[in-house]
Amino acid sequence: MVRSIILLWVLLFACDDQSNDSLVLMDQMKNQSVIDQYQIIVADQKLAQLDMQRSRTDQTLQDQQIHMQSDQMIPQDQQLIADMSSHQDRFHPIGYDAPLVHGLAFKQFDQDCRLCHGDQLNGGTSNVSCDRCHQQGWRTNCGYCHGHDAQGAPPRDLKNETDLARQTFKPHAQHLNHPLHGNWGCEQCHMKPTEVLSPAHVFDDTYGKAEVDFTQGLSVAGTYQAETGCANLYCHGNGRQVGSAHHDDPSPSCDTCHPKASLGGEHQRHFREGFSCVDCHQATANEQDLIATPEMHVNGQIDLQFKEVNPLSPIALSFGTCSGICHGKIHFFKGWD
Repeated sequence: MVRSIILLWVLLFACDDQSNDSLVLMDQMKNQSVIDQYQIIVADQKLAQLDMQRSRTDQTLQDQQIHMQSDQMIPQDQQLIADMSSHQDRFHPIGYDAPLVHGLAFKQFDQDCRLCHGDQLNGGTSNVSCDRCHQQGWRTNCGYCHGHDAQGAPPRDLKNETDLARQTFKPHAQHLNHPLHGNWGCEQCHMKPTEVLSPAHVFDDTYGKAEVDFTQGLSVAGTYQAETGCANLYCHGNGRQVGSAHHDDPSPSCDTCHPKASLGGEHQRHFREGFSCVDCHQATANEQDLIATPEMHVNGQIDLQFKEVNPLSPIALSFGTCSGICHGKIHFFKGWD
């Protein structure tokens, strides 16, 4: 009887122990299943990221081929990028070293280059400096990233777009070279950096966007909205009042900003007496009433130089008045307005 009880107790203990082992095993299997599912999810996410990266690389490579066929190609000396495709421990996909691929990613801030290449882009933890492949002087050459020459005015915008119809702002080149004014620099509409790592340039809080800031130029109170264009501008005014402009407007002429009939002060009386712009603005205009010296037009000041000067009493200017002999008349502190 005692033996039977002991045997029964042993059997019950063994069953209970097996039951515990089974529960432990089930918990382990359950945990492993969760881990496996998590690893599958992570792997799927990584595959999705790689697919997206490959897709973007394929697209940018296609864009590169399109741009390389364009008349506005990057100069040969700006394409000196080393072929890194042989690296087995590479981080970026094959083809990323192409200028129009990684250059676009840099300008759009797809990734923060500084994390691997250092705050100064001189190597960092990757030990790969941007200076190793780019030609000397690239950091201060605006055209290296923005344009096809030293001026830096885009034929390519921040999205590498060369088609003017698709650019965010179209007349960059016209602001640099126009018959009505001198060559305006970037500072007229932007905070002009001195080099690639200047504050508020590439690594700022508005990635992939060129901020408009008129405070360093001629139109310090100007404003800009992408939809409506520029407003409150001296440079698109009539010389006495500010004006506005949109980049889809036709290229301006003299009459666009200040047609003769709208000029105030003593202009109309002088026109009625047969005078033209060149009589008072000889250094700026010519006999055809066209701009002869663009640098002296829309330059922030009124440049007066009289065509005819009376040697006995040349015109003297003082506080907006004229004194002296001009066109056969004697002026004594003659006001303009």
